[in-house]
Amino acid sequence: MRSLPTLPLLGIVLLHLLHSAHGQIRLDLARTKHARHGVKRHLQPIDLANSVQWGGSYRTQINVGNPAQSISIIVTTGTQDVIWLPAKETCENTTLDNYGPCFFGGFDANASRTFDPITDEPELFREGLSYKGESSFASGIRFNDDIRLGNISLSNLTMGYADNVTNGVIPSISFIFEEDNKEQSFLYQMWHQEYVPTLAYSIWLGSQNAQDGQLYFGAIDTSKYQGNLISFGSGDGALLTLPLTSVTATSSTGTDELNSQLPIDVILSLGSPISYLPQDLAFEIWAIAGVQDVVFGIPFVPCSHQQSDAFLTLGLGGENGAKINISMSELVQPKDGFDYDSGVVDEDLCAFGITNATDGSPSSLGDHFFRSAYTVVDRDNRRIAIAPALIDADPEESSIVAFDGNGAPIPSASVLSDQPTFPLVHDDDPRITDWTDTGRSYKAAEGFALSLNDSASSASGSSDSGNQGLATGAKAGIGVGAAVIGLIILGGGLFLLRRRRGARDARKEAPNETGHGLAEKPELSGHGIHHSELGTAGEHQNPVEFQGSEAAPVAPVEIGGRERPAEMEGDKNGK
Repeated sequence: MRSLPTLPLLGIVLLHLLHSAHGQIRLDLARTKHARHGVKRHLQPIDLANSVQWGGSYRTQINVGNPAQSISIIVTTGTQDVIWLPAKETCENTTLDNYGPCFFGGFDANASRTFDPITDEPELFREGLSYKGESSFASGIRFNDDIRLGNISLSNLTMGYADNVTNGVIPSISFIFEEDNKEQSFLYQMWHQEYVPTLAYSIWLGSQNAQDGQLYFGAIDTSKYQGNLISFGSGDGALLTLPLTSVTATSSTGTDELNSQLPIDVILSLGSPISYLPQDLAFEIWAIAGVQDVVFGIPFVPCSHQQSDAFLTLGLGGENGAKINISMSELVQPKDGFDYDSGVVDEDLCAFGITNATDGSPSSLGDHFFRSAYTVVDRDNRRIAIAPALIDADPEESSIVAFDGNGAPIPSASVLSDQPTFPLVHDDDPRITDWTDTGRSYKAAEGFALSLNDSASSASGSSDSGNQGLATGAKAGIGVGAAVIGLIILGGGLFLLRRRRGARDARKEAPNETGHGLAEKPELSGHGIHHSELGTAGEHQNPVEFQGSEAAPVAPVEIGGRERPAEMEGDKNGK
């Protein structure tokens, strides 16, 4: 069964698009008709506006149907066959009550003159588990209709219409696709209808507190990263994977090498505020970061740790690969979205963005990684290029370099020779079974708990060390897609616990299984998180997929435009 896209990130996406030689065009402009004179080099940028309101997801607006209906949709890197949209009447029955009915919007098929249901195919169906462990599903039909994203307008795109769901449906869009369904992919159709020169895009998100981020189609922005772009082969599958070969923790009080259960391949999971790493490695990171409590598999640290200048460095690809730094300011989730009163310590606790992958689940890097690493995805050549992101770069300034045509390599990128490959799931059983006792001490741990001022006074001259070469690669990613295209996402396990101060006293009077008095119903990202044992700290499931029936493939809809040359399918090995 195909995996659905990944969970949302910390933010909201406001989309602006750009003609390559012209000014920016905002999303709310009417559709633009383009003359067909070769490839129209629209270096399409999507501006991502960061908002913590909804537990952190980057979203954008699309317009579907005629007349156009605006729907908020999550941007992910998970695989999906079609864009699923919730029926308006179904959306109004969502269980995401804290965000109001139809928080993302629903589609009214009866109101669109161009809605064309595909009735000669079996019903689409997805199933999984809700965050309470209950059965959760979404079903519906495929349909063709017009869709607009900024100034990009596609006719007769095949989408999914979910008119029978439980536990809420969240629409999402992914620019990753599997080969047997590529004709239904939004990215493929942008190429097919000559909006972009090649099947590639680049992502820059800025910091966790930034208001803007960008996604460019068919181009890179050299003003948004430092050092060299290093190009990795991403394998034959649809998932984005990189080889994680080392992790280092650095603070004003010392440095620790953390190589438990490494090396391993990790999935890049845009849309997930939580990263999943092998259990031994995750527990060692918890010990250094100062985790005080674990609820529903999500660790919590004192919110004050967000002010530390400590960081983790991810090594990807070995000695000649990339190094990405991720700071505690990125790893500790914002207090407004994630803090909770545990009753265990006297200070506020905030969610920490790394947890342990269990039960054979794959490791993944989520939103923290994408904020810390400038990322270029080249679907034509099956490659990913990364470099340390300039987190504080001015989103209004740019230095754009377009891909040089169909199937061209990533601009300015150096191909990593002798790239190592590793399994997604480590074969060895975890050595550490109790997250409170890893069996070793860590020189960097004290510095992870110090504020910037405290750190400077505790170790003179050490402040510079936290800013050098550490690759901000947070392990933020849920195993396999989980963003939920509007269906109950499969791969994920990310719990976004929202602050509910009014319920704290009640929680303390009636503690849950862990004894920490958590709210009866945690607020999730809305993606149908799949954890079977929600009350057991440190033990949770991050399934890649849940088994269920799947509709037969749909014959691709011919929309006009160019056909994909046979030689463009498959790995180009960076050529």
